[in-house]
Amino acid sequence: MVVASYLLAPGYFASLAAGCGADVVARPLLVPDEEPLADLVNLVLDRFDR
Repeated sequence: MVVASYLLAPGYFASLAAGCGADVVARPLLVPDEEPLADLVNLVLDRFDR
């Protein structure tokens, strides 16, 4: 079983997803010490401008 969580950051809900018993769980989109995905940044900036 695979879980695609689409969570933004590590924390409570990400730990719940990681402990759900799935074979693979997607990691959060924002991970410390890594640059965020350009598409995610562009989406946030676009929504902010609106």
